[in-house]
Amino acid sequence: MQVLLGILIASFAEWFIHRFLLHGLGKNKNSIWHFHWKHHRAVRVEEGYDLLYFKYNSGYPKERLSLLLAFILISPLFLYYPTIAKTLTAYLFVYYFVHKKAHRDVGWAKKWVPWHYDHHMGKNQDKNWGIVLPIYDYLLGTRKKYF
Repeated sequence: MQVLLGILIASFAEWFIHRFLLHGLGKNKNSIWHFHWKHHRAVRVEEGYDLLYFKYNSGYPKERLSLLLAFILISPLFLYYPTIAKTLTAYLFVYYFVHKKAHRDVGWAKKWVPWHYDHHMGKNQDKNWGIVLPIYDYLLGTRKKYF
């Protein structure tokens, strides 16, 4: 039950951060989150690929820093709810792997995470906030299939 709860929490956090921080605040060119729009621009130009994931094999430093910050915020849970904490930590790694893989192998992304491909390549990039799972896109009505 705690694993399921951890997945639901992580998936919601991913949806919320993507929608309100990366797209909401990130639209402001002076925002710390604006790097996300550079990612979007690169992906549109390269038809799903982001060459930064090839160049450095690791993507955006702010993305990795954000994941580290998320882990720091999660870490107190290890004392009281270790299974949830482990699940949230695993989700961080899965997120990073899936996102990196999606922008290095577009064919894989179209097959395994089509909601993320739709997010970048669809008509409206302000839809499809889930990267790993589209749970909250379906629940909150933000899933839009384009391809």
